[in-house]
Amino acid sequence: MSSHEDHSTTYLYLVFLGTLIIFVIVGAYMEAKQFMFGHETGVIIILGMLISLVMHKIDPTLTVQFDPTVFFDLALPLILFGAGFNMRRKQFFKNFVNITKFGIFGSLITYVVYVSLFYLLFEYGNLRFTDPEVGIE
Repeated sequence: MSSHEDHSTTYLYLVFLGTLIIFVIVGAYMEAKQFMFGHETGVIIILGMLISLVMHKIDPTLTVQFDPTVFFDLALPLILFGAGFNMRRKQFFKNFVNITKFGIFGSLITYVVYVSLFYLLFEYGNLRFTDPEVGIE
């Protein structure tokens, strides 16, 4: 990896981190002022589009690819922390039984649907298991 690529990656991480910080600040401000229009998610989408436009105007050859490692290591913990921190605890515990029912039955229904679809695909869709050592079914 060249020095130029290292600097580009560093700048992209800084832009990403700056965007997250701006999102947290805007979300807290919107929560404090109790905005009746829109949601902070819409603000971050518009902000991301503006940042992408500025980055494209600065360097049209710059391509940014989604890196799942960055998402799972940096963004997802912040998203989960923010969601848990801003959760209305009284409503959560008031609806705990319904949340549990949806979690259990939703998972079971999803499992049954996926198992059924895979069974149908393997039974009627010309999909077969192969043994890599033998090379046949």
